Amino acid sequence: MGLAHGRGEVAALLRAVGFAPGPDEAVELDRPGLIEWRGGDLDTWG
Repeated sequence: MGLAHGRGEVAALLRAVGFAPGPDEAVELDRPGLIEWRGGDLDTWG
């Protein structure tokens, strides 16, 4: 669906497609099944 280079970009992508609760609410970046992390995890960015 998209490419992100940081947590903020992941959250923005999720909000853009309606997977986030709202513009001022936190996005659950560690929710299984919502995000497929490749080459790392929530805290590892290449």
